[in-house]
Amino acid sequence: MSNCFLCLEPSKNRICTTCKCCAHSSCWGKYLQNSNKVKTYISDDAVIIRTAWSIKCPQCRQKMMNVKPVTRSDTEFARNLAILADYILFLETIEYVNTEEELHNLYKNVLDAMISHKALVKQNEILVALLKLRLKNMYMDGWLAANLYHHKFFGVQIF
Repeated sequence: MSNCFLCLEPSKNRICTTCKCCAHSSCWGKYLQNSNKVKTYISDDAVIIRTAWSIKCPQCRQKMMNVKPVTRSDTEFARNLAILADYILFLETIEYVNTEEELHNLYKNVLDAMISHKALVKQNEILVALLKLRLKNMYMDGWLAANLYHHKFFGVQIF
């Protein structure tokens, strides 16, 4: 038995085969999370997640295989950014739809989807400003349901 290299309490969980240092599972997980940053790259058609294959042992500095899996929290930023990018693109290109009926159906479908991500939408000031402006314009253009959606998002009616 040896002491955990982080909390210095007794531990039997060996993490390195070279120096035989030990760490509790929770201590080792915290060490991996802090020493191995997951990097996310976003392109138009893919999300690339990059993490190191190995890390250095905290005691002997020999390379060890990285055992930290990529989790949902590691990819949360990329997922949120992708959702926001889709909504911003919608708000910028919605004016290119041909018929009024098609346009109103598109409004309804996208705004319903946005309501399901309302907390995320409200975190982005640019998206909130675009949404408020677009809803006001929709209402002025005769789509009265825009007032209802404005109330659902922001708690107040347009007028």
